Amino acid sequence: MRAAWHRPDLRADIAALPWLLRTRAFLVPLALVVVGAGALTLAPDNPAAGLFFQLMVLPPAMAPIFITGFFAKRASYLLGLIIAVIDVAGYAVFVYSALPALSVDPVTATRQQELLASAVAVGPLSGIFFAAGAAWYRRFLSYSSAQRARSRGAERPKTKRTSRS
Repeated sequence: MRAAWHRPDLRADIAALPWLLRTRAFLVPLALVVVGAGALTLAPDNPAAGLFFQLMVLPPAMAPIFITGFFAKRASYLLGLIIAVIDVAGYAVFVYSALPALSVDPVTATRQQELLASAVAVGPLSGIFFAAGAAWYRRFLSYSSAQRARSRGAERPKTKRTSRS
């Protein structure tokens, strides 16, 4: 289990960031956040759109962050932070533009600021820790399956092969 954890190499991770921003581990969660931000605005009465919005945008955006962390080759914590910041920006657009039109009760400016402050406080830190946790879990599964394969190979009885004539 200890082998699945390692210290982040911040300099190397930042140097690899331009490459990482073009990988599917980043682009797919980015698309999920963008589509999720527009889903509730385009179909406010659809319960599926509401659920999709909650899973993909409502801070912390759990599904995109876990996808980022699980599939990133390195710097999962940085990609999780970036996805979370983009998520907070999408949530801010929703809170200030779409929420007043969708809400039955009037949404005050104070309430909008509270919602955004909560998203800023929770989103980026959650992005860092949840993506790093998902990356650790991926490495843990990889190491445990490799150990299981090695132990299965050691337990097999060695039989003497006979040649057929």
